[in-house]
Parts: sequence; structure tokens; C-alpha cells
Amino acid sequence: MIFGDDPAPLALSVTLRDLRCMMINLDPDSGEHDARVMRATTQLNDNHAGIYATTVRTGAIRRGDQVRLDP
Repeated sequence: MIFGDDPAPLALSVTLRDLRCMMINLDPDSGEHDARVMRATTQLNDNHAGIYATTVRTGAIRRGDQVRLDP
């Protein structure tokens, strides 16, 4: 995955799909749990809720950056 349009953008390599990433259940403003998020995510993503990745190239991620999948 490539983040942003810098000449040498941040790049990650996906190493594993995660079946249960509990962090997506937390509301970022209140910190309260909401299991509906996990249910919707797994239903829409073949029962996966996140990924594990390795940094290929360091860099910055900025709000509004596009994320591209590198073939």
C-alpha cells in the first residue's frame, strides 16, 4: 500500500489479514465500545476486520492522502 503522492511515499506490505481487530469497536471521541461496527465490518470483508503490515518505506501520512494498492 502506498500513502500519498510524495516522491518517496510511505509504503506498507500487508502480511496477514486479521480476523478480530477490537480497536474498531471504540468510538474515537467517547472511548465507548460499539459491537455493531465489528459486525458490519466482518460481514462486508469476508469475516476479516483489519490487517497486519510491515513498513517497506517510512514516510508521513497526512489527512486527505490517497491510499493506493501497489500491484
